[in-house]
Amino acid sequence: MLEITSPQKEDLIKLYDELAGVLEGPRWYGTLSSRKVVFVGDTHGAPEVSLYALRLWGKNGGIIVFLGDYVDRGSRGLENLYLILRAKLEWPKEVYVLRGNHESKMMNSWYGFLEELDSKGKTGLYDVILDLYGLMPYMLKVNKWFTVHGGIVCRKCIQDYDPPLTIQEIQESIPGNPLDHREDPPTPEALQLLWNDPRPNDYWFSPSIRGAGIFYYGLPAVKRFLEDNGLDIIIRAHERCNALRIIYPDGRVDEGPPDGSTWEEKDLQGSVLTVFSSRYHGAGTGLLIYSDGLFTLRRVNID
Repeated sequence: MLEITSPQKEDLIKLYDELAGVLEGPRWYGTLSSRKVVFVGDTHGAPEVSLYALRLWGKNGGIIVFLGDYVDRGSRGLENLYLILRAKLEWPKEVYVLRGNHESKMMNSWYGFLEELDSKGKTGLYDVILDLYGLMPYMLKVNKWFTVHGGIVCRKCIQDYDPPLTIQEIQESIPGNPLDHREDPPTPEALQLLWNDPRPNDYWFSPSIRGAGIFYYGLPAVKRFLEDNGLDIIIRAHERCNALRIIYPDGRVDEGPPDGSTWEEKDLQGSVLTVFSSRYHGAGTGLLIYSDGLFTLRRVNID
């Protein structure tokens, strides 16, 4: 049974050596099929939430997908990252670990992870951690759902008609060598996968307040991306919300539903689901559970 522990450098080196043949690499795009799935959003230095999710998954079976942002903000990013990656190593066909925008040297220097390592006397671990970042895939297909930390990628990045890149085009745009990804996303497409956000409007794409090269994607872009790739739903994290936000294809938004709320899979076709599992931000901490055609929100309330 996994527990929360703080690794030494030799622990991380061993983990990297073993994960190099298990994590799928930055370009990897696979198709999984499962009747039971647990989705975990940003956990930001809260290994107790990740452990709760793993134990819940252990009871439910199926697979579990971590959607990125394991470090920064919270005080135990090292322990959180180590826990999740050990879970991947122990259950390589059931645990899936995607990269978030905070698995980045630039973000770690601004939002606390490097300071955390320094306060724990473990700055010597960071080179190995960067190597681990480089192994993490950006996207994954589960059933007929596109799972990613941020969002879809634009072609011209304009508000008018602008069909987004297909999954194959995105994959071809991303270098396959993990060393190219160990610090920050090396291409505009990789950056957008981690940073772009959905908006319930009629624009295709529009500039984001998050910074240069980052965009909002609107309802037409979502519709076209799903159609072109034979998909039904986008499941992502990245944005602060009250546990779960659903943007429906008609522009309706449902945020902060009660614990135990359920949705038939067919009723969410064409939607974007944002799962938020961070305790740091003070919003609701949630997990999204899928079982045999039904999605359920589980709110996390732990000491």
